[in-house]
Amino acid sequence: AIWLDPTNPYYRDLYAAGLANAGHPPQALEAISNSLFNSPDLQSHFFLTPTYLPWLTAAQTNAASKGLKAALLAGVPSALPALASLYDIAGTYPAEAALYEDAASKTRQNATQSSDYVNASQALIKAGMSRAALSDLSNAVAADQSNIDAYAKLINLSVSLGIKFPPLAELVQHAITNGCDGTALWLVLADA
Repeated sequence: AIWLDPTNPYYRDLYAAGLANAGHPPQALEAISNSLFNSPDLQSHFFLTPTYLPWLTAAQTNAASKGLKAALLAGVPSALPALASLYDIAGTYPAEAALYEDAASKTRQNATQSSDYVNASQALIKAGMSRAALSDLSNAVAADQSNIDAYAKLINLSVSLGIKFPPLAELVQHAITNGCDGTALWLVLADA
């Protein structure tokens, strides 16, 4: 079945499970890596859902990560969010943040760079690294000064870290100057 349809994740995943059950762990791990490389979408792999992922061994999770990293290096666009989701589900938030920061440093598109920095900041917040997240949100605003989501998240995080009102008011004014909806941001600040 794999020979006839080499990119079908269902067949490769069953093959990997069969190899593991037959006592061939190295080949099973290689099959997992190949399956993720050929189909870098977590939803197409039954064993990578939040229900099953906690039951995987570290070696199996690393094999999945290896396949997604290879797909990312090969330039497959869906590999980045898939690998980030894998890190997120596995609770390896610093690795997720580093992945997004690396992607942000490599892109030339301002909106994509800003979005990557926002995603990195959210992973850092989950990891309890709020100061580092603040830096990534500042980078997100610098990359795309019209990204209202970056401003909103920066405002919320700043308030949670105890940053006082005058600098935040200046931030809102800066966002308005760059075309963001002032009413929405003043409401974000008031809510925060």
